[in-house]
Amino acid sequence: MGTKLKSKTNVPETPVSDYLKARDFRDQRVWRLRKGKLYTNVDGEDIVKEDFDRRFPVPKVSFFYRALENPDKTKNYL
Repeated sequence: MGTKLKSKTNVPETPVSDYLKARDFRDQRVWRLRKGKLYTNVDGEDIVKEDFDRRFPVPKVSFFYRALENPDKTKNYL
């Protein structure tokens, strides 16, 4: 997943599409509650939610209204 650095603050800027893909991968899963912990199955392996979040983090997005991968940059000021 590609990230770009903002020139002024050097904070990584993630495209909204990467954020949505990672969030959907996390949210559109079957989660099971066993002994007070959430589990999901990834490639045949049961993973606790904390391990899942470490392996597949959801990136932070600074601007939801800007698509960095869009070739038309005329409305990036919005």
